[in-house]
Amino acid sequence: GFHDTWTLDGLNEFPEAVIYIFDRYGKLLHQMAPQGAGWDGTFANSPLPSSSYWFNLQIPDKPLVKGYFALKR
Repeated sequence: GFHDTWTLDGLNEFPEAVIYIFDRYGKLLHQMAPQGAGWDGTFANSPLPSSSYWFNLQIPDKPLVKGYFALKR
């Protein structure tokens, strides 16, 4: 219904950007382009628990951006 996917806004000028989402152990859970539908909080078609998750934003010829967010169920 509301906020069903996670995405980063404001990346329309960087269509070649790639966003990587990791769990707290560093396991890669999802890779997406900014134009995609976003991440639905699942891994291997199973919903992940409420927790903190980390992301890396890679834009060619720009510094790597790292951050985190909370997934709430």
